[in-house]
Amino acid sequence: MIGIFNRSHYEDVLVARVHGLVPPERIEARYDQINRFERHLVENDVTILKFFLHISRKEQRARLQARLKDPTRDGTQSR
Repeated sequence: MIGIFNRSHYEDVLVARVHGLVPPERIEARYDQINRFERHLVENDVTILKFFLHISRKEQRARLQARLKDPTRDGTQSR
């Protein structure tokens, strides 16, 4: 079985920290929750793989332009 967590699991902490949306102690508590969750998975024989997908500024711009021209596009379809 393969399970995929999108970035929101980690982005929850990142965005809040970078933009100062919550107090630092709440950020630390969230880090602890994430670490406990991952530890639980590992203790139950789950292999965790983390990937960082980098999309260049040029590609981001092209996708944004495509969405602006046609709001029904999600920007990932082939051009």
